[in-house]
Amino acid sequence: MIRVEVSRAPPELSFPPSLADLSRNASVISSSSSSDSTSSLILNTPRPRPARNFSSPRTRSPQAASRNTSRPPTYLTGGLGRRDDHPTASSTTDVKRGAVGARSQSRNRSVNGRVSAQDYEFGEELGEGSYSTVKRATHIATGQEYAIKILDKGHLKRYNKMETALAEKNTLVRLGSGHPGIVRLHSTFQDEWSLFFVLDLARNGEMQSRITRLGSLSTECTRYYAAQIVDALDYMHSKGVIHRDLKPENLLLDDDFRIKITDFGTGKLLGPGVETAKTFVGTSQYVSPELLEANETSRSSDLWALGCIIYQMIAGRFTFTGLSEYLTWQKIKQLDYSFPEGFDSEAKDLVQRLIVCIISW
Repeated sequence: MIRVEVSRAPPELSFPPSLADLSRNASVISSSSSSDSTSSLILNTPRPRPARNFSSPRTRSPQAASRNTSRPPTYLTGGLGRRDDHPTASSTTDVKRGAVGARSQSRNRSVNGRVSAQDYEFGEELGEGSYSTVKRATHIATGQEYAIKILDKGHLKRYNKMETALAEKNTLVRLGSGHPGIVRLHSTFQDEWSLFFVLDLARNGEMQSRITRLGSLSTECTRYYAAQIVDALDYMHSKGVIHRDLKPENLLLDDDFRIKITDFGTGKLLGPGVETAKTFVGTSQYVSPELLEANETSRSSDLWALGCIIYQMIAGRFTFTGLSEYLTWQKIKQLDYSFPEGFDSEAKDLVQRLIVCIISW
């Protein structure tokens, strides 16, 4: 054993220890006494390390990755896909090729004439849902900007949501481009990891962020937007579609600050002679009493949500809210809400005609 005597430095020469020094000398500090001028530290005699032979590092095969070893594309690494900080051989080669390689790549973006993710340059994230991410994207050939909704296949399969994604697509296809107040589906495609919905880009964000930023909207502004929502709902209902999750977060604003209804993931396509749906979906502050009591929704459920939205635009707060989801639902069933002072009388009359409970408890 070797005994090492560590002398304390004179006060005038001592310096504040760095964090690294404190970490390295923690055992010395804890065993030292403030009253002793010296402290002892017992060190074991170091043992010689055995010699080892190391083989030369393996080189990565320049062969392109197979399907079993393929990596998710770059648009997934920041969100839905798994992260991988190691570049592939193909990506390193692309960097070296420079502009010539970029031109060659652009000629091969579409596979067999079909649209693919390689046809777009993905930008900032615009929004995120439970199983999807919406990103700004530019179509490389035309320069046209879109909002592309990327749905994670793994999540959809894991939580049995494939039917939900299919229903959203079918709903948007039925609505088509027949109304400017509804987000249009331009195309869809898929790859190994994701489904893609190419949608209209609404550059001015969602209504909820505007209400939050301004606190509330004027009566005139609310009238302007409410009329657009009613017009879009009338078209939607004429096509046999119920939105079932109408709320300010799902009201987008286009370049001219006009409404575009989006997010039809919970939308319902009504068949001939069918007026109601039996699935429990929606957001707690906007669900209607018939959903809570009878577990059904209809076109009137969207009108109930419209009444809640008009109230929120003017009052700057939810119509119904409680300390828990259950208490919020109790207030909805009891129509337990009140108007703040100064609420416009005509708007108040409209809200009272929309937020109506016709179920006998």
